[in-house]
Amino acid sequence: MVWAGAAGAAAPSEEDERIRRIVGELLKAKDQQLERLESRVHELEQLTNRQQDLIGRLNAEKSKIAEAAGKVNHSATATQPSSNGNTGEDLASTAEDAKTKGAAALARLVMGNKSLTDQKTSEADDNGPKVGGFLDVTAQTKSHSNHTFNVGIVELDLDRIMANDHFGASAALNWYGYPEPVANIGAAFVDFHMFDNNIPVRGRIFQEPGFHLQAGKFDLPFSSDYQNFASRDRLTITPPMTTTRIERSGINPSNNGFNSIGVRSYGNWKNLSYTAFWVDSVYSKGTSLGGRLGGFLNNPYRLHRRSDLPIVDGGLSFLIDLDNKEQTQNEVAAVDVAFNYGVFRLFGEYLWRQAHRGQIDVFGKVYDKPSESGFHVTLSVDLEKWLARKVYVYGRYQEWDPRYDQLVYEGNGQAYRVGKVPMATVGFGYRLNDYLLLKVEYSDSLGREIADPTFQKQFGIAQLVARF
Repeated sequence: MVWAGAAGAAAPSEEDERIRRIVGELLKAKDQQLERLESRVHELEQLTNRQQDLIGRLNAEKSKIAEAAGKVNHSATATQPSSNGNTGEDLASTAEDAKTKGAAALARLVMGNKSLTDQKTSEADDNGPKVGGFLDVTAQTKSHSNHTFNVGIVELDLDRIMANDHFGASAALNWYGYPEPVANIGAAFVDFHMFDNNIPVRGRIFQEPGFHLQAGKFDLPFSSDYQNFASRDRLTITPPMTTTRIERSGINPSNNGFNSIGVRSYGNWKNLSYTAFWVDSVYSKGTSLGGRLGGFLNNPYRLHRRSDLPIVDGGLSFLIDLDNKEQTQNEVAAVDVAFNYGVFRLFGEYLWRQAHRGQIDVFGKVYDKPSESGFHVTLSVDLEKWLARKVYVYGRYQEWDPRYDQLVYEGNGQAYRVGKVPMATVGFGYRLNDYLLLKVEYSDSLGREIADPTFQKQFGIAQLVARF
C-alpha cells in the first residue's frame, strides 16, 4: 500500500516536470523571436536616423550654396560649381536621390525586393484599361488567292475599357483584306468576375483562380487552339487542320475557328478548370452549346506568374449544334493535352465531328454528311539559351480524315472530291524586339492531294507580326 501510494505520487510529479519542460521550450522560442524582432526594429531606427542626418546635411549645404548664389548674376550661378564640384541643382538632385534611396532601402528591409510603389504600379498596370493590337503581313510561294503578299489581320484590342471590382468589358476590332476588305468585331463582351479581374480579349483565359460570366461575342473556349486564333499568340503561321477543316467557323473567317455571340462562363480552382457556353450556331442557323473540363499542373518549384504555362495541361471538350427547331445538326468532341518543360513545348489535340445532315450544293444536289476527324501534334524548342537570340524552332504533324468523298465548298457552293490528308510542317520564329516577330515555315502533304480549291500540296510562307 505504501509503495503504491509512493508510485502514484511520483507519477504526477513526472508529468508536471514534462509540462514545465515543454512550456520552458515554448517560452525560450518566443524570447528568441522577440529578440530578432527587437533587432530588426533597432536596425530600422538606425537606418532612419542615418537617412535623416544625411538629408539634414544636404539641405544645410544646399542653403549655403543658394545664399552664395544670390550674390552673383543668376545666369552665371546656374552653372557655377560649388567647392566640391557640384552645382546647386546637382545637390538638390542628390538630396532627392538620397530620399528616394533611403525610402527604397527601408522598403526592401521591411518588404523584400518589391516596394509598395512597385506593387501599386504593378496592380494599376494589371487592372487598368489597355489599348493595343497587332497586324501581320505574309508572303508565300503558292497561293489559291493568286496573291504572293497579303495583309492578314489588323486588330485593335480594347482590354478592360470599363472595369471595377466585379464588372468589366473588352473588345477586339478586326480588319482583314481577303478575299475582300472587311471590318468586323472579333470580340466584344461584358464580364462579371470574382477573384480574378483579368479579362483577356483573346488568348489564354486560365491565368488566376476565379470565376467569370460573360455576354457578347468571343472565341469559344473549345479544345485548346482557341488560345492561338490571334497571329501574335500562335507559334506557327498556319493553324492546324483541326481548326481550319473541322471548326471552319463562318461567323468570323478572320480566325478560322469557333467564334460566336452568346454567353459563356469559365473559371479555375486549384488544379481544375471549366468552360461552358451557349451561343449562336457555329455552323449554320440555330444555337450551339457545350464546354470543356480541364486539369493542369503548375511548376511546384517556382513562384507562379500569369505569363507562366502549366507543366501539364489537358482537357475534354464537347459541343452540340442545334437548328432552330432544336434538332441536332452536329456533335463535336475533342481532347487536348500540352506539356511545357524548360525550353520544350509539346502540345496537340484530336477533334471528332459527327454531322447529322447532308451537304447541298448550289444546284440542289445532296451529298454525304460531313462527318470527320483530325489531329495534330506540335513540338517547339526555344533556342535562346544557345544562340543568345530569341529564336525558336517547331515541327508539326497533322491529319484530316473526312468520312465523305465530296466536300461542298462554301465559297462557290460546288462539290469537290476530298480524302484523308496528312501534312508535315517545320518552321522557326525570331523575335526581333518587343514589337516584331518574324516566322518562316514550310508545309508538305507528303504526296497526297485533294480537289478542294483552297488546298495546297507544298508551300513556304513567311510572316511578320507587329504588336502595338
